[in-house]
Amino acid sequence: MDQRIMRRFYYFITALLLLKLTTLSCYGQYYFKHYQVDDGLVHNAVITILQDRKGLIWMGTRGGGLNRFDGYTFKSFNNKSSKLGNIGNNIITAIVEDTRGMLWIGTGKGIFKYDPYQEVFTELEMPSQNYISHLVIDNRDNLWFLSGYRLHQYDPKRGEVRDLNVSASCIALDKQMNLWVGNDDGMIGMYQSDKKPISYQSMVDQKVPRDLRSISKIYAMNDQELMIGCFKQGLKTYNIKTGKVNALPLTQDKHASIYVRDIIRGSGQQYWVATESGIYIYDKVSNKLEHLRKRAGDPYAIADNAVYTFCKDNQEGMWIGTYFGGLNYYSKENAKIKKYYPLPGTNSISGDAVREIVPDGKGNLWIGTEDAGINKFTPSTGQFVNYTATGKPGDISYPNIHGLLALGNQLFVGPFFHGLEILNMQTGKVTGRFPLVGDSSNKSDFVSSIYLTKDSTLLVGTAYHGSSLFTYNQQKKLSIPCLKSRSMYTHLI
Repeated sequence: MDQRIMRRFYYFITALLLLKLTTLSCYGQYYFKHYQVDDGLVHNAVITILQDRKGLIWMGTRGGGLNRFDGYTFKSFNNKSSKLGNIGNNIITAIVEDTRGMLWIGTGKGIFKYDPYQEVFTELEMPSQNYISHLVIDNRDNLWFLSGYRLHQYDPKRGEVRDLNVSASCIALDKQMNLWVGNDDGMIGMYQSDKKPISYQSMVDQKVPRDLRSISKIYAMNDQELMIGCFKQGLKTYNIKTGKVNALPLTQDKHASIYVRDIIRGSGQQYWVATESGIYIYDKVSNKLEHLRKRAGDPYAIADNAVYTFCKDNQEGMWIGTYFGGLNYYSKENAKIKKYYPLPGTNSISGDAVREIVPDGKGNLWIGTEDAGINKFTPSTGQFVNYTATGKPGDISYPNIHGLLALGNQLFVGPFFHGLEILNMQTGKVTGRFPLVGDSSNKSDFVSSIYLTKDSTLLVGTAYHGSSLFTYNQQKKLSIPCLKSRSMYTHLI
């Protein structure tokens, strides 16, 4: 058979075996892709994210200005002189899009409008250019924002900015475009007009010291409920009709201080909560809670525990802004297949480069790697047992594994340039070693593939010097040339 065809068959069979490692449910599987300065991001502190109507992802950073990502490359806009204007400040705090596709950008000093068609920045004229901490836009393109932690409104029809004389720590719009205001006293209320005072409702026990009661986030869950994030006081829900406040414990530690920065709805009734302690995912239906944190040595965990902001894109993917770990991305599609990779301090696969996967007769999978020996994986328990080269008697001789075959209680192993070895799968010890495979006229120390035919003939393929195909006699424990060809056998099907 042509070697190219043989390779295709091999990859197909390997893919089928890998599917045995998957799970039908993606609940509880969160794999994040990281984008940082080395990938083109202008700054690793991402504190606001928006996907515009064209599908482009915009990120505001705390020190590097504004970034735009098209899925392939990043483009930066920062405080530099330009004939098209500039962003005015490299601290970007908020980004919103109006009905015409204009972007309004809150910064450390005022608000700027970006015209994506002309690629021009213009500054919004205000009496004072203060720090913009929050910025939202309603369905009439009115801007509501906190400048110096005081509520302001910009009416685009009149071109006027009004100071509404309300102190606030955060603001949010619900589904009916009602504006909700949170303050540093642990209270929230609905703003109706500058002529009518806000009727506040307490979200935090007034026994809590005042400097620990601040409201940091308000999120409309539905027509009747708000989710409230607090500074130091965690997460709560508020029923608008009944006025009932419920605490949602994010940890069993009653003394823990959880600083909530952002809230967004994921899939179904899952709510993602960004905190200084990682991401919490609360499922309202099952009342389950998951905590995602940075893990040393885990390339798929979130890159930093200080999570500032979320953005759900039009493909249901989740973009996460962190303070030190740049931009992180979660995709439901990527979570459908469970990943197995080396993770220090846990029971995991020992290598990154998987070469061979073979099943035994007891439901286990034996996995040969090119960098860390052999793994026995039991799908029913999810447990790994690692076998690697230690130099001790009874252990495999080399960590780079090419040929692999499970037969009865024996595992036939082809370590790179170390001949053929036979491992007892019950004891985990090597019971036979053959530094060279072949006969007196043709020998090789590189077993690249091992295969059992339908008539129980054991075939051993070798590569490089002495490359050939041999049959292995299990009773006599010797190899007999099967073909006189000097071809290189990398895989046998």
